[in-house]
Amino acid sequence: MAAFLRLRKRGDKRERRIEKREKPIGVELYAAETERERICTVKKRLIVMVLSTLVLATALMIFLFSAQNGAESGGLSDRITRWLLKIFYGGFSDLAAKRQSELVRAWSLWVRKAGHFGEFFLLGLFVRLLLHWLPVPYRSPIGFASGALYAVTDEIHQKYVSGRAAMAGDVLIDSAGVLCGVMLAVLLLFLLRRRKRKAAE
Repeated sequence: MAAFLRLRKRGDKRERRIEKREKPIGVELYAAETERERICTVKKRLIVMVLSTLVLATALMIFLFSAQNGAESGGLSDRITRWLLKIFYGGFSDLAAKRQSELVRAWSLWVRKAGHFGEFFLLGLFVRLLLHWLPVPYRSPIGFASGALYAVTDEIHQKYVSGRAAMAGDVLIDSAGVLCGVMLAVLLLFLLRRRKRKAAE
């Protein structure tokens, strides 16, 4: 009886080894495909998390800049303008203080408007890239509309800040920044898809 059990046990082990060697190819392919899907899901979640963080950080930055009163905002613009003039305006540091102040006042407005454009350009870029990874239709129109709506609320916010005012012109500049950001995101995504297609060929 003991000998019979030993023979049966050896036979079971031999059958398991044969089954392991003769594992269907389809099962292996399915396992590999499942692993690839899992990796893609993790990658997608990571990308969504990073882009969501960038969108929230950009929106918060815009809100904090708009929360500055007139004196604080003007002082920041003047400091940035003076720094840019030192870099791009030859001999700026050698000019008389009065002349430097005149140049800062002349360029400060343009720097402020460029700042408006740049902030919302980043917002439009990050929002459109985020929407690419979400199951929503009309991604570009939604990206532009959400950024433009935030521009409107930003100007309303400034209306209630001391020394600041709501300006329709700033809404247009901000919306133009959002539109350019969305367009750049669409271009980057198109180039990425074309690169993947070429790599797959």
